[in-house]
Amino acid sequence: MEEDPGIRGHLTDHFPQIRRLVGRHAASQGLTDDISQDCCARIIEQEHLWRDKSNPVGWMRAVATNLTFRRLSQWSREKRLQTPLTADPPSPVEEAAFSEEQIRWVLGQFSKLPKAQREVLRMHYFENLGTDEIADRLKIHKGTVSTHHARALASLKSQARRHGWVAGLIAWA
Repeated sequence: MEEDPGIRGHLTDHFPQIRRLVGRHAASQGLTDDISQDCCARIIEQEHLWRDKSNPVGWMRAVATNLTFRRLSQWSREKRLQTPLTADPPSPVEEAAFSEEQIRWVLGQFSKLPKAQREVLRMHYFENLGTDEIADRLKIHKGTVSTHHARALASLKSQARRHGWVAGLIAWA
């Protein structure tokens, strides 16, 4: 009869999945590493809660997801508290003049998005359609439209941040 490896054995096998799960939400590589390590420590600390569970992978993912969002919320709150308050709020960006290089770059990133995300962005921003209209045209649920829209913008914003000009993209979007 084979002995149960315990949660540590499962954790070793599934750590890459936990790290990917955390990495989808964390803003930086360092934050991903920190939260992933915290997740492992939390899983080991709460091993006694797992013993009654039949699905160790699902349980570890739930612990990792909950801890990830809790830590990201805490990190965001701390970051906001460190930002000094100003008397006058910054003025919104007026018409942003984009260089030809930036426009080509955005179009290149746009073309790399999955087809469903591209279609949702195209219909929303170029045809000025709302969520309900897009859902009707694509014959999908309006929640799916919202998900495609949010993921596409998050992807573009992430790429723009890596490229060094996130403020311009936010003004454009």
